[in-house]
Amino acid sequence: MIDRYDVSGVPPDRIQKVLERDWVHLVRTLRVLDSPNYLREKGKPVIALWGKNRLTYLLFCSLDSLKTNF
Repeated sequence: MIDRYDVSGVPPDRIQKVLERDWVHLVRTLRVLDSPNYLREKGKPVIALWGKNRLTYLLFCSLDSLKTNF
């Protein structure tokens, strides 16, 4: 399992805030990281960012900025 985001229409200065808010919901409410099926790379959760009709980034998220929220 992996979360994919289409950020092709999102202003660059808003992408981080949108992703962080959704990530908090996914982790706290839906508890996606409790699933053994969630894709990880070296222990870090993976998300994909899609933009301009192609896969732009595959992120290996440490999500350090969110650590205090959990």
